[in-house]
Amino acid sequence: MENQPQAAPHGSKSAMWIIILVVILILAGGAYYFLSQDNDTNTNNTNNANAGVNSAGNVNGNTNAVANANAISNVNQTANTNAASNSDGNANTASTSDWITYTNDELGMTFRYPAEYGDVVLSISAGTSGSKFSGNFSNRDTLRFGGMTSDYSFPSEGGLLHTQGFQLENEKYYFLAYTADKPNQRIEIVPLKVITTTAGNTGLLVNVKDLFPTIVGNPIGALFKLSNQEYPGIAFQNSDASVVSQADFEALLSTFSSL
Repeated sequence: MENQPQAAPHGSKSAMWIIILVVILILAGGAYYFLSQDNDTNTNNTNNANAGVNSAGNVNGNTNAVANANAISNVNQTANTNAASNSDGNANTASTSDWITYTNDELGMTFRYPAEYGDVVLSISAGTSGSKFSGNFSNRDTLRFGGMTSDYSFPSEGGLLHTQGFQLENEKYYFLAYTADKPNQRIEIVPLKVITTTAGNTGLLVNVKDLFPTIVGNPIGALFKLSNQEYPGIAFQNSDASVVSQADFEALLSTFSSL
């Protein structure tokens, strides 16, 4: 009797399918794990790249912001420097284009002054000998000018306006003055500055207290020569800088001209 093959037990087949299924699940799980890791890596790389781009953008943005800030700062500093420069350049210069021109042919002089100073009031008076002239402004009586003849004499103390101007000798300046005890004397002076007017005349800006220590206040004066033989010089005196500013005073002096 031939041997017939025996059918495999049912339990063995079930166990085999379970093993196959487990293997498939393990393989699928491994594949999913590796795919998942690869996606994470790509995502991280992308995020890092984007972060790098953003970082570079921030750096560039900050760099541009700093550059722009510096550029603005430089522009502002240049503008401020130019403004300061213009301010300094115009500090002692007032516009005289609309000022009134005063001319005195007898004395041989001319200058300009603001209309608000009023009229120029000029008088000539005789002394014991000789004569002197004096002038002031009707609305600014703290601003005066004057001069005298070389033979002027009067029994009282003189002042800056009792002058024949100044002399330059051996690189030294001398105030040609009058006092009661020493008429027609020369007093050496050190000017605050030497003035050159727009007409080319030379003048001296002086501290009046250096010449007359007892004078009240702190007046500033100026001396000019005149081409007039009778009155060879003139002095201006500004007694109150709160009434006529130093800038306006010097601007007026800059317009002086001896005819």
